[in-house]
Amino acid sequence: MIGRIFIVPIICSLCSRKCQNLHNKSEDEEYHFCDLKHYCLEKCDHQGICKIEYQVQEVTLKSQQSEFIYAIYKQKDIGKQQCNLEIPAGKLKHDGNHICRIETEKYFHICNQQCPECNVFCDLRYGHEGVHSSHWHRYKENEDNHETCDQNCKRRGKAHFHLIKCKGGNSCLEKDNNFQNKAIHSKEKDNFDEIQCLHFWQLNQWAHPLQNLID
Repeated sequence: MIGRIFIVPIICSLCSRKCQNLHNKSEDEEYHFCDLKHYCLEKCDHQGICKIEYQVQEVTLKSQQSEFIYAIYKQKDIGKQQCNLEIPAGKLKHDGNHICRIETEKYFHICNQQCPECNVFCDLRYGHEGVHSSHWHRYKENEDNHETCDQNCKRRGKAHFHLIKCKGGNSCLEKDNNFQNKAIHSKEKDNFDEIQCLHFWQLNQWAHPLQNLID
């Protein structure tokens, strides 16, 4: 007596379609595939940032004379886009690295360094030479005057100071010969160093937000 062979439908390992091959119930294969291509679901692994999503929050600013509403953009999701490559039919993955899209002069993965004042990311290409910069700065968080970096520096004038948490010992900026007469140590509130505006941005290797006015 000839035994029966049971043919069972098996689902593709990459989607909900049926496997293109018919299988004996006793056969055990690790992966199964339909006859179509699939989009890769992995994240882009190219260096740099290719995804920044913002959450818009409305804030009301009141003064003695009036009040107005403005929008604050808070960074919500930062990291990587989904890979944009296709996986050939019958394959578990595509060849090569995961990439969200081909880079051009206008589209590229940006630098992962953030402004020391407002935390906006440098908008230059990842791995760029020279100082970091951004064409726009956000409103500084946890500040009562609700100003962007450039607005804050412009209002306070050329001679104002910025605060940096003091690292102590010989790392204190007041003791650093490179910042002689440009930084002082203060313990009035916290253990921090005060450094002149222009040198603050130089120390952090960021272009001054008012660069056009100080050149």
